[in-house]
Amino acid sequence: PVAPRPPQRRIHPADPLFFLGSCFSDNMGGKLKESLKMNVEINPFGTAYNPVSIARCLGCLATGRPFEQAELEQHPQ
Repeated sequence: PVAPRPPQRRIHPADPLFFLGSCFSDNMGGKLKESLKMNVEINPFGTAYNPVSIARCLGCLATGRPFEQAELEQHPQ
């Protein structure tokens, strides 16, 4: 058997947290935000289910480039 190692760092209630991804991120982030009143940002681009979408979200955040109006409009499906 493998013995678990203690974490190098624990999450504290004052720590800001960022959740990006699937409905798991929505649910876990929501629980921490609502139940424990933690400082949580959850899926600012909406729920993403695949690695390509998540990578694009991270790329947008990493560049700091402002969004253009066309990127903010919802397109008909």
